Amino acid sequence: MLGYISGSIKDRNANEVLILAGAANSGVGYIVKTPDHPRYDHFIAGQSAEVYIYTHVREDALDLYGFLSPAEKNFFMTLLSVSGVGPKMALSLLSHADEATLINMILEEDKAAMTGISGVGKKTEASVILGLK
Repeated sequence: MLGYISGSIKDRNANEVLILAGAANSGVGYIVKTPDHPRYDHFIAGQSAEVYIYTHVREDALDLYGFLSPAEKNFFMTLLSVSGVGPKMALSLLSHADEATLINMILEEDKAAMTGISGVGKKTEASVILGLK
């Protein structure tokens, strides 16, 4: 299971980065899903990058999710522990705000802010707040 990748960025989309790991002009390229948040704007083609990886294996897919710090990766994994929250939903939450902001939303039970996040309805918001508070 992958836990960390460093290398140069070959390509970048809104919520994915292709990291070329290995020697300067060779190696293996890994597609890594990342939050679509301004804190990831420094991931630019040609620049170096390092990400902490959560590997999600399903019957039909193997997806890599990358984060800037071990703490952010751990928070992502904590979100996954909530019933009804999968990797796509957890990534959507982290795309909306950083972990400190999300923790405050949960502690303050800010239902309006939670349901304002794309894909988060009342049921998911209640599960996240109850499951993590």
